[in-house]
Amino acid sequence: MHLGGISTKNDCDIMVKRAALYIINELFNSLLGFIVGAITSNLMLSFFEVRGWSNLWGLYASKVVLDDTVFTILEWTISLSIGYMFMKLVNIITIRTKKHFRYP
Repeated sequence: MHLGGISTKNDCDIMVKRAALYIINELFNSLLGFIVGAITSNLMLSFFEVRGWSNLWGLYASKVVLDDTVFTILEWTISLSIGYMFMKLVNIITIRTKKHFRYP
């Protein structure tokens, strides 16, 4: 409630709580998205391999061998898409939790 242009302490507390919840929510979502993207990227390395000295350019490879650019594009695409989907899922769960507990 505003009294003559000056907000009361209760309004300031609510605004600070909302700002803090927003910042915490964004940091949490971004961190989880990054972690899932990194796990996805690491998981790709267990199925695919890039041509190089270590596998004699694909002749001695135990995994599917890809060109460097194809591997990079595939890695980025899969990491971003799974990370984004996971971040959205966490965001939806957070919104439902806020509604359940009726946070301001």
